[in-house]
Amino acid sequence: MQAVPCIGTATAGRCALQALPWVALCVLAASPALAAEELPAGSPEATPPHPCDKYAPRGMSARTWAKLRAQGVRVKIGVREPSTDGRAIVDVEGIAYTSAPAALVARVLQDYGAYAKFLPRVLKSEARKDSGGFRVRMEVDTPFPVRDLVTETHNVHERCADDRWLILWTQAGGDLPDNRGVTSIYRAPGGGTIVRQRAVVSTRLGLPHEV
Repeated sequence: MQAVPCIGTATAGRCALQALPWVALCVLAASPALAAEELPAGSPEATPPHPCDKYAPRGMSARTWAKLRAQGVRVKIGVREPSTDGRAIVDVEGIAYTSAPAALVARVLQDYGAYAKFLPRVLKSEARKDSGGFRVRMEVDTPFPVRDLVTETHNVHERCADDRWLILWTQAGGDLPDNRGVTSIYRAPGGGTIVRQRAVVSTRLGLPHEV
């Protein structure tokens, strides 16, 4: 995996944005996230954890941290067995490092209307306030023979007490049957920012086993 070249703080923030879900954009023309966990059966009184607790940063070994700093971005994409109706379900997990401060990275990631200016394959992007969050719509250029896709998600922002930012989204319309996930933005050890994304996206077009 190649390193992500970042020069200057503004450019670095955009580097973090380009490095993660947008691998999925290139693969499936979609940007994804994880659904809230279901409550255990027989415990309707249980309270789901707050997103700031549920998506707390994971520990990272010194070796993994050194690799991330050297590479800039690491992405893992897994395609599940096609469903009975021919849909493919794709799991995306990625992590990126940028020298930009976390507040700047969060601001860039939350500026949905600017995505089309610097994200590969995004033709149009727009957002409006909607039910405690934002309704985000994107038109994405996809390779032949797949027609261009429209994705619509409901995005919610969380600012956690320890200077972490979360962006959680769920499917709200568009061409994909499912599109949901979470992006975590937090300070890296020694400075800079780590951006981690976990996502699930389903397509109506089945993918070959080789993909």
